Amino acid sequence: MRNFFTLLLLWSASTSMLGQWTQTTPYPLALKQATAFTMNGKAYLAGGSGLDDGGVAVNSFYEFDPTTNNYTALASVPGGVSRIGSFSFAINGKGYISAGADSAKPYPLSTYEYDPTTDTWTKKQDFPGTERYNGFSAVLNGKAYIIGGQSGFNSTKEVWEYDPATDTWTQKGDYPGTALSEPAGFVINGQLYITQGGFNAMAGEMYMYVPATDSWVAKANFPDRPRTGAFSFSIGNFGYLCGGMIPFNFTNSTDLHRYNPATDSWQKANLSFPNDYTASGISFVLGNDAYLGTGLDVSDFTLTSDMYKITLGNIGLEEDKASEMLKLYPNPGYDVIYVEYSSGEFTNTTLELTDLSGKVVMEVEVDQLKTPIDVSSLTRGVYFLTGKKEGIILSSQKLTLQ
Repeated sequence: MRNFFTLLLLWSASTSMLGQWTQTTPYPLALKQATAFTMNGKAYLAGGSGLDDGGVAVNSFYEFDPTTNNYTALASVPGGVSRIGSFSFAINGKGYISAGADSAKPYPLSTYEYDPTTDTWTKKQDFPGTERYNGFSAVLNGKAYIIGGQSGFNSTKEVWEYDPATDTWTQKGDYPGTALSEPAGFVINGQLYITQGGFNAMAGEMYMYVPATDSWVAKANFPDRPRTGAFSFSIGNFGYLCGGMIPFNFTNSTDLHRYNPATDSWQKANLSFPNDYTASGISFVLGNDAYLGTGLDVSDFTLTSDMYKITLGNIGLEEDKASEMLKLYPNPGYDVIYVEYSSGEFTNTTLELTDLSGKVVMEVEVDQLKTPIDVSSLTRGVYFLTGKKEGIILSSQKLTLQ
């Protein structure tokens, strides 16, 4: 029987090229679903849920200074409520916090503007939709956009625009994909990309938002196992997605992926996050440094305050070179596919085929430049093909058997 495959090749960077994770000063609280924004070379972090303390929402607000690597407690967000999964953004030197969940209802819809020069908050127009938390917020052309999130126990596709110049909210056209909860997203060169989020985001879909026409454009699907609550950020011309919870089996992922909008393609790095607390954490960027941390380990439902930093400014050169050294064909494939290397440097490797649960279902040793692989016996479904040499991941491929 001939089986039809769709094969998507991703090539990973070397660890030395990417650098290493560096542990920084822990956040003052162990929590999940906090929110963060950056301005004037500093990061500001607010709210969250301390699950270890019974899921109680917190109303903390801290400033992080990368020059001292320290956190400073600031005036908490007013309103007499704590906030879990609220929206935050910075525009023209002011920070904003809006909506979110609390330990008890009614959930806050209030919006506040923060002035870092006076450490004071000013009340702004309430978020006009229903209760909203665990969505994604970003800034484009001086306006903030709120995408998805939860309203009660339901996820939503709603998109809202906030204009600080007029202090007004405007509802825009819905997100075209699956309703979103804790989605991943990033802004690259003035373009907003949204992917992954919630237990229903099984297709790995990704869309780019065009505010001028209030429309969405489909982009390359996220190629690995679907996840929710992942770290996401952008540096330079690339977007990054790291970790998250895998809804299939309630485990934490630690992998790191890079999106290149110039080629509309994803690449997987062999630099895993240092711990398993990768769901519902905080991520922000200062300069060329990405800071990731806090979050939940779903295996035992514990939280952490650990924070890590990584510099990704030079990523890309060796990835592009490496991708030219491997050919995988035919693509689409049938009963037999071929892996061909252009350099002997990549021979003597092991290819592992795993299913969505992470179980290894096939292992092949590659000791020549061109190697046939018999895949005729595989059950139809989605798999991942990973190439390793001396414990280092060289490549990762998504394989869909139809």
